[in-house]
This record gives sequence, structure tokens and C-alpha cells, in this order.
Amino acid sequence: MKTELTYKDIPKSFENWFKKTFDDIDKIDVFSFYDRSLNLSENQQLFLEKFNSLLSEEYKDKESAEAIKTQEEKNKVETQERIEKEEQDLIDEWKNKKAENIEVSEFDTAKHLILLTTRGFSYATILTGEGGIGKSHLSINTIKQETKNFVYKCGYTTPMSLYQFLYTNKDKLIVLDDVENIFKDNIALSILKGALWDIDGKRLVQYDTTSKKISAPNCFEFTGRLIILCNKIPNESDVSVNAMLSRTNHYKINFTYHQKLKMIKMILNKHKDISKEQKAIVLKILKKNTDVATENFNFRTLEKLISLVKYDKKKAEELFVKTIDINSFQKIVWELMNSGKSINEQVSSFYELTGKHRSTFYEVKREVKLKMGKDKIEYIEVR
Repeated sequence: MKTELTYKDIPKSFENWFKKTFDDIDKIDVFSFYDRSLNLSENQQLFLEKFNSLLSEEYKDKESAEAIKTQEEKNKVETQERIEKEEQDLIDEWKNKKAENIEVSEFDTAKHLILLTTRGFSYATILTGEGGIGKSHLSINTIKQETKNFVYKCGYTTPMSLYQFLYTNKDKLIVLDDVENIFKDNIALSILKGALWDIDGKRLVQYDTTSKKISAPNCFEFTGRLIILCNKIPNESDVSVNAMLSRTNHYKINFTYHQKLKMIKMILNKHKDISKEQKAIVLKILKKNTDVATENFNFRTLEKLISLVKYDKKKAEELFVKTIDINSFQKIVWELMNSGKSINEQVSSFYELTGKHRSTFYEVKREVKLKMGKDKIEYIEVR
């Protein structure tokens, strides 16, 4: 004979769940359907199937919200997988293109340091310098002349994703591009330090986490090499950052305005998608409208101007002037330095024009002289 159940025979957790999940619970004979041979989740599933029409609005709303969240997570994963595939396809295409030999003397030191790491004579090279001066272009083309067995990662990265990426590619040459944020994170720095310094002949990288989003072990041996590219190291004086830098070949690429202009002319001459006439227009606009006071003057400036000349050679100069930034203080000091006035007259004129005093004048003048360097502008014939 079947023993009749009471609430004493049903777990409290099921009773609470039952009361929150269904409306009109008096219509459900819970004791007739609860099966003690099943576990809690199995009984819950049994009741959901049999009494679906009596589900409470609260439960339906909760289920709906969870379904939306699950779908959003699924969409996020699918989107990320698609983006990563597209990125990898682009990188593969990039790697398979013929390497371009970079014959610019100003790049010699950086090029040799890249080769030092690529050929296995050092664990890592870090190149810093303002954006748009060709760090990525130089690095990739130098590496491609040596090997295609390298991987590339660009942009913001979390410590977890950095650790996973290093583990996945633990025996490869890795290029990390535009990754200033890793120098601000002690965990990321610790991960990199492990990859760059050996103890008893082994470089051990560690990262303790219980997250299911990572498939790497908590510790692994890294045998690869690193080339790290960034515009600047934000906290170079920090003890942890300094310790990490000491384990690498760190080189700052710092071109003067005249060096940039010289290289821009060389790049312009190599452009095959514009005519000799268009090249002459580009060069004329650059020489007329840029100087040491031009902000962010780099190779991207050239590409922007080329696109404007292609669009409308008569309108190009007007559009270019309106889309470049000029440091007003540096512009004033630059013009005063070339005015023939005595230094006291320059300081006096600077005060009249800006309202700023002698100390500011000399501070700006130092910035201008740094951007000028000792080079002279060399004329390179446009072909």
C-alpha cells in the first residue's frame, strides 16, 4: 500500500520553489506527483512539464530574462568567434604578402633589435614611439623576411586574455601591438615577467584563477619570444615596470620633424597609386603647411593628404589645413626663433601675444628644439 506523503516528506527547498513557481497551488496535488525516487531537479522538471499552464507570472518573467541572458551570451560568443576569425584571416593574408624591405637609416637600430629577437638571440624587444611613425610596418616586414611563423595581437588586452594568448602560442614569436594598458596592470606585468626571465633555465608563467573562461593551466613553461610595440610606456619609473623593461631590449623611436619629412618624401616616391603631378602637389602642400608646430605629424598625415589630393587636387590644401592641428604656443615660438629678433625681444613678443612669461617661453622653446633636432631638411626629388 502506497504511503501518503505530507510536507514533512518533501524537502523545504522544493516546497519553497513550488510556491514561487506556480499560481493556484491548491489546484495541484503536490503529494500525488512528487516522486521520492527522483532528486530535487528531476522533480522540478516533472512538475514544470505537468503543470506548465499554471506557471506564475514571476516565474515566467524570470525564465524569460534568463532566456534573453543566455541568448545574449551565446550571441556574444558567436560574435567574438566571428571577429577573431576575421582578424585571423586578415593576419594570414597580411603574413602571406611579400615583405617590403625598409631601407631607412633612421630605422636601423630598431630593425636590428627586432632581428635580435626574431633570430632567437633575445627573449624580447620593446619599441616605443608616437603613433603613425611605422613601428608596426617596420616590425612585421622585418619579421616576414625571416619567418612566417609568428602570431600578432593588437589593442587592449586583459590579464586573463594575455595569459591565454601566451599559453596558446607559448612556443612562437609573438607581436603585441598597441598594448599600453598592460603596463598599468600589476597582474599583466607579472605574467610578462614570467615569460621574459628564466629560473634554472625555464621561463614559468603563472596565473591563478577559477574562471571557466580560460583553458590554460595555472602554470606553464613559455619558450617563445616577444616583440612589444606601443606609443609610450605610461609609468616607466614604476618599480614593477622598470623590472620588466630590464628584461628586454627597450628602444625609443623619436624622430625629429626633419627626419619625418625626409622619410615621408621617400614613402611618397614609392607610391604607385598616384601620378607624378599628384606627388608634386602633396609635397608642395606639406612643405607649405607643416612645420615643427604641427601636432601628430607622421606617416598617417601623408596618407590623409594623398586621399585628399585624389579626391580633389584643387580643394586638397584647404581641406588639409582645416583637418590638421597646430600647437599655437610652439607656432609662435617657432616664428619668433626665425624672426631675427634678439632673445629678449622674442620673450617680450611672446608675452604680448600669449600673456605667458619667460619661463613658459623657454619651456616651449625646448619642445620646439627637440622636434627640430640637428637635421636639415633634405630635398628628395619626386619621381
